[in-house]
Amino acid sequence: MTGLTMREILTTFFFQHDLRLVALAALICSLSAFSGVAMLAHARRSSGAMRAVWLCVAAISVGFGIWATHFVAMLAFEMGFPVSYDIGATAASLLIAIGVCGAGLGMAGLGRRLSDLWLGGAIVGLGISSMHYTGMAALQVGGQIAWNSGLVAVSVIAGMVLGAAAFAVGAARRNWRARLAGTGLLTLAICSMHFTAMGAAGFENCYPVALAGQASPGVLSLAVSIVSILILLAALGGMYLDLRDRKRAELEESRMKGLADAAVEGLVVCDGRTVVAVNSSLQRLLGKEADALVGRPISDLLAPEGCEALFEQANQLAETELVCNGGETIPVEVVLREVDFGGRPHHAIAVRDLRARKQAESHIRFLGPSRRHDRVG
Repeated sequence: MTGLTMREILTTFFFQHDLRLVALAALICSLSAFSGVAMLAHARRSSGAMRAVWLCVAAISVGFGIWATHFVAMLAFEMGFPVSYDIGATAASLLIAIGVCGAGLGMAGLGRRLSDLWLGGAIVGLGISSMHYTGMAALQVGGQIAWNSGLVAVSVIAGMVLGAAAFAVGAARRNWRARLAGTGLLTLAICSMHFTAMGAAGFENCYPVALAGQASPGVLSLAVSIVSILILLAALGGMYLDLRDRKRAELEESRMKGLADAAVEGLVVCDGRTVVAVNSSLQRLLGKEADALVGRPISDLLAPEGCEALFEQANQLAETELVCNGGETIPVEVVLREVDFGGRPHHAIAVRDLRARKQAESHIRFLGPSRRHDRVG
């Protein structure tokens, strides 16, 4: 970037903006950036439908926050004459912020590779630029805005590069230092894109077409800011409650696992008929690690007939066979009970190895005729 273009950006920032409103926009921007990085990381740790839910919450709240940042910063811009905004184009810029940023968050949240974070962040940066220039098109002024094409390109590239770096740094690791670094980068992406784009716009040949007596920029900024901050705080509050419940559930699971591992008998916990946890006794019995068992249907571990009887007659002892490595079977006694696991009802199946008992019974049957013969003799 040349010294001339940098001077244009700085001149625009310091001499054509109400710095009080700029400070308000910066507050919304920082809160939006933190929410985006934190909720993306939270969504990536969620599973199933909840991952999609948190990505949608992030798209709406963060998209609105980024749009509010732009809107307040635009109101802070002083052209020297009154302006108005086209409602349709302004609404379109909000929908673009939510839609494109949502697509980027979805790419980063659903993908598992680091490259997905980079690509998702770049899409969010593109969404910020698209939202900004659509919002600029909503300005109702006479004449024509003269655009500096070089600065326009720099603004788009800066938003995409910094947005990509923000997601790659902020969501790849599970620590608050990474979250804050990602927040800083995303804040920089939003601010650098906006003020570079404003520096690219020349209003020298423009004139007012709006009527006097409009609502003041301060009132509009305050209204938009309050709504935006409330939405962002509500989303962050929901995430905090979900994190608290998740930690509580993990603690309960850890305690249950500790108790289960202390048991001599094998223990399987199922969600429906899918294995979600096994204790160390069952792992030794099967000769398999927990990772090889979790996620499999319980019918893979128990003989089909015994498995059906187990679920049909809960709380009753039943004999069946446990299927081990290589197809070997072990006679077992099982009983199924309902338990609370991770805050939801699950099936707990206790498994007792019957080999020693079966051998003892066989030995007794073998000795029975010999003892009778001895008494007769």
